[in-house]
Amino acid sequence: MKPSLAMDESVRAAYLVGDGVSLRVKSQTVQGRYKILVHYYQPSHGKYNGRIIVQSRRSTALYLRFKHCPNVGGCRALARDKITQMGRSLYIYNKADITISISPNNEVWIDYILFVPSRHFNADMEKQQPVSLAQKFIKQCGKNDFIVDSSSQFCKESVFTMTTMFNGALTTCDCDRNGSTSAVCDKFGGQCPCRQNVVGRKCDKCIGGYTGFPNCRRA
Repeated sequence: MKPSLAMDESVRAAYLVGDGVSLRVKSQTVQGRYKILVHYYQPSHGKYNGRIIVQSRRSTALYLRFKHCPNVGGCRALARDKITQMGRSLYIYNKADITISISPNNEVWIDYILFVPSRHFNADMEKQQPVSLAQKFIKQCGKNDFIVDSSSQFCKESVFTMTTMFNGALTTCDCDRNGSTSAVCDKFGGQCPCRQNVVGRKCDKCIGGYTGFPNCRRA
């Protein structure tokens, strides 16, 4: 099922509640030594620990730190040793059975399990990377030569975000007091409300063929 806050519509995660039911996953990979990352969504609870058992010729019980995760792209938990509390490197013999369980009165959505070769693992892998919405923006907002449909909340918010990042911060309205009818500009785009025959984001000039700002008349 798809977690309600997941931005990616293709996400299909396994929903797990702490009612004694475990999630069991059969995996196959190249034989070698790995560290294990679990990608999850957990928007409703504080931090708690889950249990992960890895069976590959021998059984190893580790734990997962499921932190509060309201991130629309999900979060990652590293399988850790109970004593050292560090990520544990396991030798996987081609196939592995993985069982994940959590404590009562908690819940989590498990998206996928990632086997990372121990020699290539680094701490940054536990941090979820920003979600790329480029393809979604192109698909939903790129029609009509990227003239953004004002009825699309996603497109409006995306343009707002890109504009803010380009400018380095939010920009004040700064509407021209003579050329505008209000000091309040549009939330998306910052367009000030202009007087008749006045143009510009700040309403600070006459339209083409007109002179005499702010009382613009045909030249």
